[in-house]
Amino acid sequence: MSTEITSSELTILVYVLVIFVAASYSYIVNKHYKIIWIVLRTLHRDLRGIFRLARTIIRIGIVQFRNNTVGDAFNQTVAKYPCKTCFYFQDQSWNFKDVHELSNKIGNYFSTQGFRKGDVIGIFMENSPLYAVTWLGLSKIGVVSALVNTSLR
Repeated sequence: MSTEITSSELTILVYVLVIFVAASYSYIVNKHYKIIWIVLRTLHRDLRGIFRLARTIIRIGIVQFRNNTVGDAFNQTVAKYPCKTCFYFQDQSWNFKDVHELSNKIGNYFSTQGFRKGDVIGIFMENSPLYAVTWLGLSKIGVVSALVNTSLR
């Protein structure tokens, strides 16, 4: 008994496979055309989202590998874009350089008050750039901030 496939058997197998694929395609198109339409309409958006997610995951991996902190990342941004707007709040524009200087002042103040890496401070403030700047200044010296937002009900 031979286990070789002859050319006629291979041809029949290909025809059966083509018929199966065509029948499956026909079934999917006729029964699920709305789903196919939705997938085609949103494919560009979904692929863009997947690409951005993959890029973000790669960047997070690089940051973790280098053992960077938020302060390190912010310092790199300040070096690149010192005059670019960091916050725009109530008709005021805060650039990266100003935020950097103020966060350093806040970090230095709390450092002179005896706060060290690993200490926890609660920040109870209204929504403003100063809230984020305070958090950034504390994170630069390694202090953990417990963020309390007064706008929550």
